[in-house]
Amino acid sequence: MSRPPHPAQLPEILYGRVMGWVILVISVIITVLAWHTADVYQEKRAQERFDFRVEEAKWSILKRMREYEQVLRGGVGLFNASDEVTRKDWHRYVTTLKLDTYWPGIQGIGFSYQFASENKQALIDAIRAQGFEQFDVHPRGEREQYGSIIFLEPFVGRNLRAFGYDMWSEPVRRAAMQQARDTGEAALSGKVTLVQETDRDVQAGVLLYLPVYREGMETGSVEERHRALLGFVYSPFRMRDLMEGILGLGVPDLDFDLYDGGVVAPEQQLHTTHPDRVVKPDSRYVRESRLELPGGRIWLARFTSRPEFEVELESRQPLIIALLGMLVDLLLFVNVLALSGQKERVQRKAGEIASALNQAERRYRQMVENVKDIIFQTDAEGRWSFLNAAWVEVSGFSVQESLGQSFLQYVHPDDKARAHDQFAKMMRGELHYLQDEYRGVHRQGEMVWVDVYLSVLTDERGVPIGSSGVLRDVTMRKQVEMVMLRARDAAESANRAKSEFLANMSHELRSPLNSLLILSKLLSRDGNLTPEQLESVRVIHESGRDLLNMINDILDLSKIEAGRMELVPEEIYLDRFARELLDPFRAFATSKGLGLTHELIGDLPEIFVADGGKLKQILSNFLSNALKFTESGGVLLRIRRVAGSANGEKGVVLLFQVEDSGIGIPGDKLEMIFESFRQVDGAMSRKYGGTGLGLSIARKLAELLDARIEVHSREGQGSLFTLVLKEMERSVLALNPDSWEESAGLLSPSGVGVEVDEALIPEPEDLSQPEPLRIHGHPVTVLVVDDDMRMAFSIASGLQKRVEHVLLAANGVRALRELEKHPEVHAMVLDIRMPEMDGLETMRLLRADPRQAHLAILVLTAQATLEDEARCLEAGADAYLAKPASMEAIWRKLEACLKNRAEDRSGVPCRD
Repeated sequence: MSRPPHPAQLPEILYGRVMGWVILVISVIITVLAWHTADVYQEKRAQERFDFRVEEAKWSILKRMREYEQVLRGGVGLFNASDEVTRKDWHRYVTTLKLDTYWPGIQGIGFSYQFASENKQALIDAIRAQGFEQFDVHPRGEREQYGSIIFLEPFVGRNLRAFGYDMWSEPVRRAAMQQARDTGEAALSGKVTLVQETDRDVQAGVLLYLPVYREGMETGSVEERHRALLGFVYSPFRMRDLMEGILGLGVPDLDFDLYDGGVVAPEQQLHTTHPDRVVKPDSRYVRESRLELPGGRIWLARFTSRPEFEVELESRQPLIIALLGMLVDLLLFVNVLALSGQKERVQRKAGEIASALNQAERRYRQMVENVKDIIFQTDAEGRWSFLNAAWVEVSGFSVQESLGQSFLQYVHPDDKARAHDQFAKMMRGELHYLQDEYRGVHRQGEMVWVDVYLSVLTDERGVPIGSSGVLRDVTMRKQVEMVMLRARDAAESANRAKSEFLANMSHELRSPLNSLLILSKLLSRDGNLTPEQLESVRVIHESGRDLLNMINDILDLSKIEAGRMELVPEEIYLDRFARELLDPFRAFATSKGLGLTHELIGDLPEIFVADGGKLKQILSNFLSNALKFTESGGVLLRIRRVAGSANGEKGVVLLFQVEDSGIGIPGDKLEMIFESFRQVDGAMSRKYGGTGLGLSIARKLAELLDARIEVHSREGQGSLFTLVLKEMERSVLALNPDSWEESAGLLSPSGVGVEVDEALIPEPEDLSQPEPLRIHGHPVTVLVVDDDMRMAFSIASGLQKRVEHVLLAANGVRALRELEKHPEVHAMVLDIRMPEMDGLETMRLLRADPRQAHLAILVLTAQATLEDEARCLEAGADAYLAKPASMEAIWRKLEACLKNRAEDRSGVPCRD
């Protein structure tokens, strides 16, 4: 029976030969495992570094291409903000971008004008007239559509070869242009050879397109975008120049091939970093990555490692671990045999291990320093404790001089308080991370924008001891945003200028129009004119009336687009509304032998709350069109309630329908009739007249009323136009009992003329009297005040048979002088916009003078809005008419005002 070893025998057993071999075998196994683990880790780190470089290159390309798209959007913004973009404007815009400084790799920025074959010669002549006598569209040949380059900057060197080139003629370019046109978004072309290429240094090329649509045209559908297309803002890229602009000399120690269409094929190759070098088929690291570019274009990027990359990543750390492990194994083995000298050897090997670890740490630090974003750490007081090299490029300060300094020292003064408050909250534990945007101050005093991604560093107890995070320079993005904001402001300024221009033009056009219409009407009653002369007078009157309708339509359209149309809710008595709506059209319907009726169907409310003026304008347009395009049968106005609608929270919904038996509208043209200046057939404007704006304005007014217009029509059988309108809230009701008393001029209450053919309406009754009007037995004297002597003469001519005397004055100052000399003046016809003293000031002075209490004042002005009327009445006018107004309307108003004043009813509105 064996006995356990004596304690004195244990050292001998532990350091015996058998135990030595056992320890050696175990330690060798551990060493092999450690070597394998280190080798796997090293390979993983090498793969991660390779993937990092690949992702960095990939996102650099994608980011830069998106930035180039934003540059093109700036060009589109220039077109949208300008009535006309000239070659000089384009040159200034591109020069401002500083392509060589801020956008390396871009060949230029241009504009391709889209036009049909019939406009080709006109374009050529126009550009030659600008000084380019040799300009022509190339390649030559006749085609239905052209997309010719007319702007391209910088306009030097290679770019001169592209001037006039028809990109629509080449299939690859055309495909990208069609995609951009149809989607309204940027589109990148496939591989092409640019026109700028010469016989030397030929590179593959691509083009980036962004469509430009005509201002004011609808672009909601593909067909609308086809019609609205003006051209394309585009940039050509030479691929080697582009990649060098994005990646510099390439991706360090990697070969890079770029293919179009996502397929590795020689004919699809866009770029390569090794045109004169063969890539090893057995490269250690290979990766293919798909890049989705504007318009859904796919590029395939293929990255392969070079030998120098693989050598650089070949670390000796696994080998060192293996050798050290074996050495330690031997030392353990020898230690069993002899302990002498082991301490020194272990220390020496430990030093070698520390050196290897230090080398690995240096490599890790180099990788951090190469990152373009700023990686940082601070202590709990906000002082920098670590900054990588990217800090120098963004701030201008060196890392050494910044370490130990507070981060607040580099924050813009306007953002310091917010930054200090947020950092303090993080150090108090109220915030664990932060993402925000700050302004910084560069060493040279310039302002830089940075995105901040920050998290809290804590000790083992969870107490905040500092922070770490990343700063990303976003200054360029902010600059682009500011450019876009300035472009938006420019567009708004242009829209305001357009509104002011239209208002001024309204005044300048209405006064001479009034003279033309009044004098032509007076001439038509002259019995001494021949039939031919009467026909000429009729043509003059109708032409003036058509011009008036066009002016009113354009002004209303402008007000709607500018958002200056306001809703005026009022109570509408539906039966009265229908009858008064039809009254202006009855004579026209009778002259054409048409029936004109209305019907109220179902359980209708007696009173309906809506904006009466705008509702009448929409329905008047429906009625005008129905009568205009109907030759037999009749027109019916129908009002009925939508099933299920009732009084209550949801309100009443009514259908206002105009049905005719006219020529009808083809089904494929139903949407087109609502476009501005459009009719179903261009010949209709010649046969039936009209501006083509009526239905466009009607639709916009319906949108303003939160209503909708429906159209049902069959060609040759008639049309049905329906307005679906919900009752407005009674809480905003503006009581206006006289809202349906139509103004006595040629204008409707909304200020828009109804397009009715006056030539077919019987002449109105001649309102001239056998003897002049007398007030209390005294003859009437009228003072006409207008700076337009043509207008004043026209009114005076029309009043000569109705009153005893007519006096004239050119402005308010002269009017006051005439009243001093002629106290017998009973009435005044007064314009508003005049030199020296305008009509409003003149009325205020007269109403403050007790001697003029008997004076009736009729304002006749081209300022034709509801606000203008309210200002005139407030200043002291007895009545208001908008120019142009007929002589009959002027006399009816003036006579009513004279009678009111004579009966001491000056506070009562004058009625016709």
